[in-house]
Amino acid sequence: AKIWLTKGKLTAALKLLDDLEMVEASNPELLITKGNVLSRLKQSEKAIQYLKKALIYSEFKEDVYWMLAMEYQQNLNYETAIQYHKKALNENPDNEMVLSEIGLCFECLGNHQEAVDFYNAYLDNNPYSEIAWYNIAIIYTNMEEMEKAIAAYDYCIIINPQYSPSAFFNKASLLAIQGKYEEAIETLSLI
Repeated sequence: AKIWLTKGKLTAALKLLDDLEMVEASNPELLITKGNVLSRLKQSEKAIQYLKKALIYSEFKEDVYWMLAMEYQQNLNYETAIQYHKKALNENPDNEMVLSEIGLCFECLGNHQEAVDFYNAYLDNNPYSEIAWYNIAIIYTNMEEMEKAIAAYDYCIIINPQYSPSAFFNKASLLAIQGKYEEAIETLSLI
């Protein structure tokens, strides 16, 4: 079924999964795979039902929470997606993809202050998370709080200078916007 899924033979995969489900209705791998097939078939509500059922039986809840969050994001239900991303983050606080997706969901909702509050709470417990500093910098930029954004990029760069050239570039751009051209050039020279 997974091979058929990857080859795009969704109908064949679904038929096999339907047959297997009669024998192993509580197999989390089967339920997750069926949820993925249904998602690809644009049957989102059924996909969500199967993924939620998989949560009951799965030992690896982080992955299922992630899949549920992404399914809700595809449906533009960002509030629910954030809830499932947070659950995934509770399972693994170091999941960088989840941290980034949460910021994207808040951005789509236009909830900048909620995003800042979320990242600040996260940073209280994980002050050395360069991805959290990077994401809060983006949000501060969108809120036009340039000094806070620059400071957040600085934390990101200090924690891990190899993390991302984007942090240097974004900081330099903000400095240039403020007319601090020499600082911007110096920042870019550090890449």
